[in-house]
Amino acid sequence: MGTAMKILQAILSPPLTHRGVRPRTFVMIPAAALPHTSHLSTPTRIREECPRVTRFCVPSPLSNNASMTRAAWIPINERRTNARNGWCSSSRREMSVRSASASQEVSRLGEYRVWTNGGGLVHSTSAVDPTTVVQVGAIVHENATVAGGGCIGSGSQIGPGVTIGADAHLSFNVSLSNCTVGAACVFHNGVCIGQDGFGFLVDEKTGAVVKKPQLLNVIIGNDVEIGANSCVDRGSWRDTVIGNSVKIDNLVQIGHNVIIGDCCFLCGHVALGGSSELGSYVVMGGKSAVADHVTVCSKVRIAAKAGVIHNITEPGDYAGYPNMPLKTWKQQIVEIRRIAKRAEKERANRLKNKGESPKE
Repeated sequence: MGTAMKILQAILSPPLTHRGVRPRTFVMIPAAALPHTSHLSTPTRIREECPRVTRFCVPSPLSNNASMTRAAWIPINERRTNARNGWCSSSRREMSVRSASASQEVSRLGEYRVWTNGGGLVHSTSAVDPTTVVQVGAIVHENATVAGGGCIGSGSQIGPGVTIGADAHLSFNVSLSNCTVGAACVFHNGVCIGQDGFGFLVDEKTGAVVKKPQLLNVIIGNDVEIGANSCVDRGSWRDTVIGNSVKIDNLVQIGHNVIIGDCCFLCGHVALGGSSELGSYVVMGGKSAVADHVTVCSKVRIAAKAGVIHNITEPGDYAGYPNMPLKTWKQQIVEIRRIAKRAEKERANRLKNKGESPKE
């Protein structure tokens, strides 16, 4: 028996699932481990001696034998033998095998298993409760923790080390990284949490733009709902924090280091600048914004399209730009209209005295 056959029989012994079915396997074999035979005869030999191998790759004849890059591998199955016909994706349990020496020493670099409750991929080092649904196309990466009763939608990515509480529901294409999520949270399509914040500075000596380190995390409380395509940036000098029972609409931007208290409501297109802070029970209307390093106390309502550039220290309703109490803003609007009407009358009288007709 050839070296490649011995390697395959040694490593292809996956444990039984809870249903008593062994998962189908996707294997990549380095060139050094293959016998000196043609690329068409090798798959036939592998199928005969290892029938559980359903899809596998062999090295491209044009690639370097020592290369482990994706471009160096050609997928082989009964219908496709050319790389241009499409790649075999990691939709099966994936295992990487590397030849470390002439003796074909094999080391396992980690693996993704097909999750029986939904068909997604779950890394072997992650801890996912069996009652959690991981749909086809979703991936749970290494060292992630997912409590039971939840659902991870297709196309979603759970990054390394992410923790998700019980009964959390993630819709399609949700991206979580560098974060901790509480229980009973709902994230709609396209939510992105834990990416780098927008932090740059210009070096006075060289004139080059330098990126500030964004190394901290996002902490999200329980019963939080975030609308489609909203983003929450990770912290730089403190964690970004979202309190319990916060409700966030679609297309909301939450910058790095932001702190949001409990039971806040953020309507569509709201933007919170970096290091800003909201108390509890704050309501922000559509397209309103809070500038960076500004603090808003609890029990404040901010009208739509308002721009908060000064700290708000007393509860109440605020509107306008710059922000002011709602009553003051309404008085200013009324006074502006009176001034505009008075000016229009004076203009019409001047034209009348000159014998000219008023023009628009």
